[in-house]
Amino acid sequence: MYVSELSEVGGGDHFSQVKTIADLRRLRGGIGSHWPDRIVMEENGLPLVLSMSYFNLFKMLVSRRFDYYSRGAHQVLPEISRYATKGITLEQELLLRYDNPVYFYVNKSNTQLAERIGLGLKIAQEDGSFDALFAQFENFTWAEAMIKQADRRVIPLTNFSFSGLAAQ
Repeated sequence: MYVSELSEVGGGDHFSQVKTIADLRRLRGGIGSHWPDRIVMEENGLPLVLSMSYFNLFKMLVSRRFDYYSRGAHQVLPEISRYATKGITLEQELLLRYDNPVYFYVNKSNTQLAERIGLGLKIAQEDGSFDALFAQFENFTWAEAMIKQADRRVIPLTNFSFSGLAAQ
């Protein structure tokens, strides 16, 4: 998963100096207290300000309670438009990246369904229909183009919860 950062206009040139995760740890991020991404950020030692409210996080950013608000690259497009008049902008130099798997849960006794879902996803990836599905949505195509910009620095984070599962 690639994560882009929203920042407050006039809040300083925080990100031009961020080259490593150690540099990023000097800033405070805002995030939902109940979001799974919070755990990834905390496990990587990033200082966070938490809120139960998605909408309050934007107000908190404008009030400079924290330096940035992490959003999935596919989530940020409508937020840029919606909050531009509040002084919120997309950070132009930095992306965070970490593995964030998606699971399909089925009844453990329904192995046939689990196998069919797995096969269907594999076929969709091989024939291109998986990518075609996401290409129908502007948020995803915009995010893919943003991620491919060569001038963005990518800071990798470890998803310790996933890395433990991957080893099993």
